[in-house]
Amino acid sequence: MKSALDLNKVSTLEASLLQNLDERIFFSKLSSFMQEMFNEHKVQIFESYPDGSTELISENGKEVEDGLFYEKGQGLAGYVVRTKRAYYSNSNRDPLLATTKRDKNVIAELCVPLITKGAIIATINI
Repeated sequence: MKSALDLNKVSTLEASLLQNLDERIFFSKLSSFMQEMFNEHKVQIFESYPDGSTELISENGKEVEDGLFYEKGQGLAGYVVRTKRAYYSNSNRDPLLATTKRDKNVIAELCVPLITKGAIIATINI
């Protein structure tokens, strides 16, 4: 049954994440889980810094070193950090995505903020 399988996967993820609180490992495991659960082409996680800038730190379950870096408000992750609201686009002509480096295979993108205690710590881009 799909729902029982999903609950088992969520429990496994929860146990795995609680064993290690290192942000890079945490976000890598989270992006891997999201990619597998939703069968998506690409899942990226951008860490959000206090000055509003963002940096790609995980892609498809793998830690990214020297990832894309966006100044405050740049790119889709920067917009979501600034507004604290999720954003979805399925248009290549979306002006917000004009400043975002995208894979040619991506035709739509959802960016969701990860918020704790009122502060955005990261965004998940699916």
